[in-house]
Amino acid sequence: MREKLVSVVFLLFLGLTLQAQQFSAVAPSGQTLYFKILDKTKQQAALICPLGYSATNEARRNWTGYSKPAGKVNVPESVMYDGVYYDVVSIEEKAFYHCDGLTSLFLPKTVVKIGVTTFEYCQNLAEIRVHPDNPVFDSRNNCNAIIKTEDNGLVYGCKNTVIPNTVTAIHWYAFRGSGLTSISIPPSVEYISSDAFYGCPLTELTIPATVKQLAAGAFEDKVTASLTTTSLKLEVGQYYFSDEYDEDGWAYGVCIVPCGQRKTYENSDWGKHFPFREDCEQYEVGINDEAGCGLTTTVKKAKFGETVRFFCNPGDYDFAIMSGSFNTGIPVKDNSFIMPYYDVTVKATRKQNATGSNSQSKVPALGGKTLEEILSKVVENVTYRFPSGGVHIGESSKEGLCMQVLADGSMFCGNYYTDEQTPSYRMYIVSDPDKYPLNNCPGGWAFVGLEQNNKKHGESGMVFDKNGKMIYYGEFRNDKPVDPYPMDIPEEEAGVFKAVFLNNGDVYIGQLLDNQRAGVGLYVWASGNAWFGFWANDKMNGIGLYMNYDGNFYSGEWENNKKIK
Repeated sequence: MREKLVSVVFLLFLGLTLQAQQFSAVAPSGQTLYFKILDKTKQQAALICPLGYSATNEARRNWTGYSKPAGKVNVPESVMYDGVYYDVVSIEEKAFYHCDGLTSLFLPKTVVKIGVTTFEYCQNLAEIRVHPDNPVFDSRNNCNAIIKTEDNGLVYGCKNTVIPNTVTAIHWYAFRGSGLTSISIPPSVEYISSDAFYGCPLTELTIPATVKQLAAGAFEDKVTASLTTTSLKLEVGQYYFSDEYDEDGWAYGVCIVPCGQRKTYENSDWGKHFPFREDCEQYEVGINDEAGCGLTTTVKKAKFGETVRFFCNPGDYDFAIMSGSFNTGIPVKDNSFIMPYYDVTVKATRKQNATGSNSQSKVPALGGKTLEEILSKVVENVTYRFPSGGVHIGESSKEGLCMQVLADGSMFCGNYYTDEQTPSYRMYIVSDPDKYPLNNCPGGWAFVGLEQNNKKHGESGMVFDKNGKMIYYGEFRNDKPVDPYPMDIPEEEAGVFKAVFLNNGDVYIGQLLDNQRAGVGLYVWASGNAWFGFWANDKMNGIGLYMNYDGNFYSGEWENNKKIK
């Protein structure tokens, strides 16, 4: 027992010693980076993720408690710890994992080792440069990539990478999760490793027939890609990749093509280096008619590569081809699609920007209804209509709480003061976040927080994207976010912003936490009454504005759904 206790104490002491050798330093570009000592004698250090790397450590994904490196980052050649300078010779696994704000990277001549997953999901990284005197890596021809000089293998790329015609291989995780949308692979490339393009929003990928080995997991099956030669082009949606194994147990990629077409591809230039197999199985075709458009199809089962048609009543609808809960990325044209290699469901929904009879309200993600349609039963409360066509609902436009639906379909709820210097708490929803995002907040659909002089200004401001996910929480100054934007905030920690339609006809638009109303939100009863204000524990708690459909309103404080006199 004593020996076990001594061992535990020793391990704890060793852990504390190692932890003490992890430290932070400011990079030449101004960001705080994190390091650990590799060798005190050689005075060598590694750049690390501050939370460490573990296959089960989900905390590292979001850098909980730490600020992710953002902007233009110059990795230093050396850093000081306890009065001693250490050369930065390595960048370890996940050191820049999910650093969405990282836009530019400079690698010094001292770094000679980089972890496989170092830059995974840096989707806004647009520039990569390597010091010309680096003995192991280079970024030849201003290619915006890290290339291993010895074997001409591309180690890491970004959304602006141009692959030089001297590169012979694209390594594991090279573009995984990057913002890469299209790229042409030169004929010098012979090998593409697994996960090389996984998670990329690719719309175009050209692969030459010189590629001798393409791993099955090189990119997601739903990628829109073309395998091209002078005599053959594999059409999008008409092939997929699978693993087969050689006699030594090594996996290699096999291209699966529609039934009866194997010989065509084997006789092409691709057939010289790449094996083809046929898929002749029948797969299920399902229907999910959320829009109630009468969605039907005459085909219940289809083979991979066959064309499947479906039918729907005329209207303003969106169609998606689903595999489980994921969009496959298969294009829909003339109410038809090419059958992928797995079971699919055709889903019909009302278009998010459907306007119905009211052309001025265009707010998406509200279950097919616009804000003015939701508030149509409380229009008796309209104080006045703007000359532009918008409406003001609630108290006087000069002072107090109100709701406004503007001519472009956007919405404002909150305090309205003639004294523009007085801070006011507001909720604002833009009409179309793709065309008209929140000022200085790209992709922002809804804002909740303090405003001053008609600008976002104050602590604890929140921004949500069009799917209701919180993408920023923090301080605003003069209409601009102070902290790095956007943020990767776990939904379970930050809550979401949703439009909830109840079975009794009531509607709630606002913040949710654990599926309960919490924060700021607007509730509209089927009867036409409405309430905007603060919520807690799924009930009205705090300052708010209650409006009755007959035109009466009450501004004050509420507690557990009851007003306090």
